[in-house]
Amino acid sequence: MIVKRNPDEFLNYLNDTSGLKAGPVSGVYIPESTEEVSEILKQASERGEPVTVSGNGTGTTGGRVPNSGIILATDRLNRIGRFMSHPDGTGEVSVQAGVLLKTLQTEALENGFLYPPDPTERNAFIGGTIATNASGSRSFRYGATRRWVSELTVVLSDGTVLIIPRGQYVASGNEFDSSIQGRRVRFTIPDISMPGVKHAAGYFSEPGMDLIDLFIGSEGTLGVITEAKVKLLPKPSRFFSGIFFFPEEQDLLAFVSSVKTESVANPGSLTRLNATSLEYFDLNSLGFLKEKYPQTPDQAKGAIYFEQECNPETEDGLLEAWFDLLVRHNGLPESSWFAQSAREEDFFKEYRHALPALINEFLSKNGVRKISSDIAVPENKFSEMMAVYHRFLDESPFKWVIFGHIGDQHLHMNILPRSAEEHDQGKLIYLEFIREALKLGGTISAEHGVGKLKVPYAEMMFGDSGLKEMARVKRYFDPAGILGRGTVFPEKML
Repeated sequence: MIVKRNPDEFLNYLNDTSGLKAGPVSGVYIPESTEEVSEILKQASERGEPVTVSGNGTGTTGGRVPNSGIILATDRLNRIGRFMSHPDGTGEVSVQAGVLLKTLQTEALENGFLYPPDPTERNAFIGGTIATNASGSRSFRYGATRRWVSELTVVLSDGTVLIIPRGQYVASGNEFDSSIQGRRVRFTIPDISMPGVKHAAGYFSEPGMDLIDLFIGSEGTLGVITEAKVKLLPKPSRFFSGIFFFPEEQDLLAFVSSVKTESVANPGSLTRLNATSLEYFDLNSLGFLKEKYPQTPDQAKGAIYFEQECNPETEDGLLEAWFDLLVRHNGLPESSWFAQSAREEDFFKEYRHALPALINEFLSKNGVRKISSDIAVPENKFSEMMAVYHRFLDESPFKWVIFGHIGDQHLHMNILPRSAEEHDQGKLIYLEFIREALKLGGTISAEHGVGKLKVPYAEMMFGDSGLKEMARVKRYFDPAGILGRGTVFPEKML
């Protein structure tokens, strides 16, 4: 174990991309095993000292930023086990919490498998992606991280180690009552309503739920994830991708609706149109991208990046099907792009990921922070949410962009203030977006979690009674209240 006491040695552990400021920290502990994590937590619990779990700092909501106490960093929990094959071609592998997402993805491919979750930030630690139930562009087909976790090793705040295989510890209705490695676990699941959308805010709760799902997405507030077994798919023959441009937003949205209908009708097909991912760029997003990529067509008012799995025998027919759908929905076939080589596919990925960097460059020049939403709403309410965005933003003085995972009705609205005054005005509009999304049955966070930044919005979503229900479960697993103080809940509630 490594322990850092000198603040100059651990400044890089005190932040993430949220911009929040850390409180006083007495040290950073970097364990190399589950046993060392257990000892750290046991001692901290006896002292009543707060513990903040630190991944790789790629989070956006401040969960890694400590209010006080010590930091438990998972950097050296970085081993990957042996890849195991099943008779049906799928696989499984054990991976420690500090393994980089890109490392797991790369090694899986080298061993003939695909790890399907694809959060945009590939430098995230696997433990962090599980703690936030992270997702990404391919969640349209493959779902979020939760679906791919088959076992967790979790250390509770008193040092107890729980190994939780999926399917072994399941609630009877709303009640858990199980013996796990000699420890009795008995509690009532939180009585909260789950939105019927892609969702990453608060604790998972569902009658008859699996205990493993309580810890997935709990943001380090119930226990420290040290290891997981994850499920793998057979490595696809290949993917192909394209970026389609549209002169009118309504035609783009109709195109997306048709793609989703086709994809639902043809799940897993390699011969019929079946999107793996669908990503949206609005007119303002294309304006940013055109500064770096002048080949972006002038007449486009929006674009869709898509990806589909194929093989050499089906690729040409699938390309034709996608092209026909583009023409049918009044797209810009002469200006749209298909990847015809690995180099072009890499360019498309670069194009898709360049937008956040360009936005950050703009913000850096103006010395202000962006205001960004992580909202998702049900499919039948998506057009209403889009109308809400335009109602507030079209006539506003702000610079803004909307982009993201349109396959899941999950777009990132970014207000880009040019002054402190605009920032304050933008926060008021953001609050309206939260209110409208909740009215439509949506969520305040579809992929990034609550952290510390969105605690006020969690209160809006769950109400005081809902937060108290989750806090009751937190106190059961963390009676000393040391884990992740200020994350998910207001500190006063605990």
